[in-house]
Amino acid sequence: HFSVKGPLNVPRPVQGHPVVVQAGQSEDGRKLAAQSAEVIFTAHQNLASAQEFYRDIKARVAAVGRDPGQVLIMPGVAPFVGRTEEEARAKYQQLNELILPEDG
Repeated sequence: HFSVKGPLNVPRPVQGHPVVVQAGQSEDGRKLAAQSAEVIFTAHQNLASAQEFYRDIKARVAAVGRDPGQVLIMPGVAPFVGRTEEEARAKYQQLNELILPEDG
C-alpha cells in the first residue's frame, strides 16, 4: 500500500492516449467497436460482405453518438503473387492444403 499527494509531476505525453484497435465481428464485437474502437480490423471473403460490415459499423458508431468519420476500418488482405494468375492460385491452394481442418 502507498499513497501520493497530488497528480503525477510529469507532463502528459504528446500523443495523448494509445489508439484503441478492435477486431471482433460477432454481435458483441461490433457493439464494442462502435462504443470504443478508433480502428477496426476486419477480413471478409467478398466485397458485398465487407461493404455490409462497413455500413453496419458506421451506423452503430453514429447511433452511440460518435463521429463515424473518426473510426477507421482496416481490411485484412492476404495477397498471393505469382508470375501468372495460375501460379498465384497454385500458391493459394498449396497454403490452404497445409491448414488442418480442426484449425481452419
